Amino acid sequence: MRSIRRRVAQNHRNQDLVRKLVQERKNKCLNQEEIAEKLGVSQSLISRIENLELHPRLDQIREYAEAVGCEVHFDVRPVKETFPLIPC
Repeated sequence: MRSIRRRVAQNHRNQDLVRKLVQERKNKCLNQEEIAEKLGVSQSLISRIENLELHPRLDQIREYAEAVGCEVHFDVRPVKETFPLIPC
């Protein structure tokens, strides 16, 4: 059950990243065809990613970001532990 919640949470974070990148693409007046050409993929694939029909991996999100002229940075934070820690 815990892993399902983690996957759902990760999927939501990835979707948020994609939404922000789509907004950046639009702010820069780039269209899906231009991004597809930069990435060497079809426009329909870009459309499916932007419409959240596909769940891109983090490396694919980074490539999309680069094509849009953005960088994606990740932060590492410890998760709240729900069990007592045992000293090493």
